[in-house]
Amino acid sequence: MNHEKPPRPLTHWHWPEQTQADAHTLIDDWHRLATHLHLATASTYVWQCGRGEPVLCLHGIPTSAYVYRWLLPALARQGVHAMAIDWPGMGLADRPDRFDYSWCGLARWLSDALHALGLRRVHLVSHSIAGPIALECMRLIPDQVASLTVISSMMATATYRRPWYMSALSWPVLGPIYLKNLRSAWFESLYRHYGVCRDMPRSEILSHLALLLRQDEGAAFLRIMRGFIKTRDFEQNIRQSILKNPLPTQLIWGDQDQAVDFHRHADEACSVLGCGKTIRLSGGHFLSEDSPEELAQSIASFVGAHSIEIDTRHHMRSSGIW
Repeated sequence: MNHEKPPRPLTHWHWPEQTQADAHTLIDDWHRLATHLHLATASTYVWQCGRGEPVLCLHGIPTSAYVYRWLLPALARQGVHAMAIDWPGMGLADRPDRFDYSWCGLARWLSDALHALGLRRVHLVSHSIAGPIALECMRLIPDQVASLTVISSMMATATYRRPWYMSALSWPVLGPIYLKNLRSAWFESLYRHYGVCRDMPRSEILSHLALLLRQDEGAAFLRIMRGFIKTRDFEQNIRQSILKNPLPTQLIWGDQDQAVDFHRHADEACSVLGCGKTIRLSGGHFLSEDSPEELAQSIASFVGAHSIEIDTRHHMRSSGIW
């Protein structure tokens, strides 16, 4: 894999809840915490915090790795090496025209990113659409994933139906018009109703919108929305990946999630993942913003129970990533 060696990342940092800064200032602060990761198909940025078992957090939509700004330090305090990256087309990552933004394309890209990060084995944390993408990636590289934590995700992909406010974004003609009109007040209203339960500062919410629209006005994001793979073959493949290569999995859900309904999707997700029960935490769809400390405790406890035996840290030091 052709990639550069990024500078050493910050080991520990803290993200305060900022009520006065505007969205652009917050994004600049977030950018300064990142390390550039070069990949041939689409470069991205990685955020790292702490030392210990490597845990890579994968964001869903319409967010970016910014959604983990409070979770990463919380995980570091629990004694793990917490990381997050932006998917191509989202956040600060590249948004190339010639790229496969489907779930399969993103899974292939993720396998390349794990190699570029020097991660021979890693614990994955996946939220929303990152769930099926992570399972497809595990099908490609089954020996590299040590455990999987899935948060509020649609696993029965063949029968999944997008909520109304996301469905229009997948339509070729209506999608760009809808996104163009999805400006500050409407986005904030949707985010507060369907995303979080606590009273987040407005600038923190609008930072998500600014990151979504940067560079291309959200064109790559719309391609991701059209790249959902809802065929029975795809669902069967990710089910088989778990059956053929069983690994520790846990499922976590917000008890007030309005975006991916617990009663409709949790049992299906448990069936696909083969886990016995769902952990319910206080919060909405974006638990990393509603309950970062509680979520970090659940993840770190699970990771600690399924520790990686090989010395991944030595490999990452030798590759210049950590």
